[in-house]
Amino acid sequence: MPPEKRRRPDPSDLNRFLESIGKPLLKADQKRVANSGRAKVCRLNRYEYENPLKHLLKAPWLQLADLGLA
Repeated sequence: MPPEKRRRPDPSDLNRFLESIGKPLLKADQKRVANSGRAKVCRLNRYEYENPLKHLLKAPWLQLADLGLA
């Protein structure tokens, strides 16, 4: 994906570069997963977001999921 007027790097140079950064990145990711697990944060769907708000605001009538705001 170089600019249109530039030629692509030599395939052997590109492969050497990708290998040089690929292995350390893979090791770092494996270490992170081993230490803390796969996912720390996940997105909530509309209903999972609405239920804690109902509880925190003491508003059982609150219906955000059906409004389609997000």
